[in-house]
Amino acid sequence: MPHKSFDTYEEWNLTLPPIPERSVLFSLEPVGVGTPWVESLTSYIARLASAHAVFPGVFMNKLLEPLVPGRHSHLLHISQGTKTNLLNATGLRATFAVEFLESLTMRSDLRHLTLLVWSEILCLRGLVRLTKAWCQEC
Repeated sequence: MPHKSFDTYEEWNLTLPPIPERSVLFSLEPVGVGTPWVESLTSYIARLASAHAVFPGVFMNKLLEPLVPGRHSHLLHISQGTKTNLLNATGLRATFAVEFLESLTMRSDLRHLTLLVWSEILCLRGLVRLTKAWCQEC
């Protein structure tokens, strides 16, 4: 009777590979960080809201506003776009928006879309216009 031969196969490792932590929101890369053409935080919010198929105001009011603590809870409420310019500035609105968005997107570079990096130097008063203005040369 012929001798049966069993082939030897390499051992397979069936343990699951480690899965990296996932962000709540898409981790969109900001445009132009480190250049003079960096996008603003409001632009980033609009792109992020669009990526999630919601309007920016709904995005802010339903997702970010509830995260604001206590007496400051109104700071991220968006009503007809009023005070959204302050999201790009140096104040508490910008601070909260950056903090929450960095946490939800797992990014650490969103403060560069605001004037927060200049908060020690710049005064908020008069820094941001309440109405839109354009350069006459443009």
